[in-house]
Amino acid sequence: MSSICASAFGSWIRNGHGVVSTGGRDPEDIPLVEIFGLDKALVPTGIAGQCCVEVVPDTQLTKEMGKKIDASKSGSPTLFGDGQAYDKEKLPEHTEVAALHPTNDKIAAIVYGRFGRGGYVFGSAEITSLEMGFGIPQMSEDSFIFWKNIVDWFASEGLSVDSTKNLSTTWGSIRTNY
Repeated sequence: MSSICASAFGSWIRNGHGVVSTGGRDPEDIPLVEIFGLDKALVPTGIAGQCCVEVVPDTQLTKEMGKKIDASKSGSPTLFGDGQAYDKEKLPEHTEVAALHPTNDKIAAIVYGRFGRGGYVFGSAEITSLEMGFGIPQMSEDSFIFWKNIVDWFASEGLSVDSTKNLSTTWGSIRTNY
C-alpha cells in the first residue's frame, strides 16, 4: 500500500467507514495496521498452530459469547497460522481487546477501536475466513455471534452496514439474515 493510498484509506475510515481484516498476519497488512498505529504492537512469533482464541468477556464484540472462539471443527482449524498478534502493553489508547492468545494473556489476538468517525477490527486470527467457521452458525455459534456483534457495534457507532448495495461478504450475509 503506497503512502498516498494509506493516507486516502485512513481518511476514508476517519470519515465514518470501517474495516475488518486479519491486519498484521501477512507482510502486506503492515501498511494497513500502520494507519492505526498498531504496527508498533505487532508480535511476530510464538502463536502459530492455535485453533482457539480466548474471548475477553462482555466487550462490544464479545457480548453473549462463550469463553473461546474455536476453529477446530472447521476445514482450516488453525486460527493463527504463521501470523502475528499484538502486545497488549503497546496498543494505542483507542484500541480495545476482544480476544487473547489461548495461553498468553499479554498477547491480543483480536483488537478493535474507533478511528475518527470510523472504526476497525483486526485479528491475527483469520476472522475473515469462512473456512474457519466465522459467520457460519453450524460451525461455531460463537463465530456467528462475533460477526453479529461486529455489525451491531459498527451500526451503533454510526458506521454504514448496509449490505444491500455491494457487500457480498460474511458481514453482508449476516447483516441481511439476522
